[in-house]
Amino acid sequence: MTLKASIKSMRLRTLPLSLAGVILGVTLAADKTDVSPWTAALIFLTTVCLQILSNLSNELGDTLSGTDSADRQGPKYALGSRDMTIGDIKKLILMFIGLCVISGLAMIQVSFGSLFKTESICLEALGAAAIVGAMKYTLGKNPYGYRGLGDVFVFIFFGLVSVLGGSGTAATDYASAGLCHRMLQCRCAECQQHKRHEDGCGEPRDRGHQTRNEGCENIPDRPDRIGLDPDAGLLRDL
Repeated sequence: MTLKASIKSMRLRTLPLSLAGVILGVTLAADKTDVSPWTAALIFLTTVCLQILSNLSNELGDTLSGTDSADRQGPKYALGSRDMTIGDIKKLILMFIGLCVISGLAMIQVSFGSLFKTESICLEALGAAAIVGAMKYTLGKNPYGYRGLGDVFVFIFFGLVSVLGGSGTAATDYASAGLCHRMLQCRCAECQQHKRHEDGCGEPRDRGHQTRNEGCENIPDRPDRIGLDPDAGLLRDL
């Protein structure tokens, strides 16, 4: 088994399609909250591992079932070109199952802060289903790909699971939740300081009973305070 043969069977050209759904999900989450780069990276890595696992399992399943033979039309992969044996590709499949598990658990830990929360356990069950789904397309007994259900599972895993799972995992990032809380606290403090400034330019209101604009020459109490001439309706020089 060579590196070149292994990369050929991984079918790397399929990765952009598999990443499209999770990229959309992470983008949707980033529009609402701060997303940890570590969480996003682990989401992408887990997706890549699942896609390669699916490609390897697909090649093995097609070979064992006789779908891929010497008469195959199109590109020949490692098994068809005799660059790898069935034992070699089984080892690769086992390796990527392990990578999917490690990457997926790390993603859940970083995102939720624990592997034992209810949300974490649900995501772990979904990850196990994704591993089985990636392998059962053409591999094993009664594979769903040979029963005309391939498009249904593609919609589920490449559509719903990729977008909603990616968005939910990224949006509930444990570290980001603390960051958002600190940002909210800072914003509240800023609003309180601004209110005190509006009430009396930072001075206590009972100190000489200052009016709103006393000592506040730089903040005119007129509609043109933002640079608009109230008479002409045009921008004027500040």
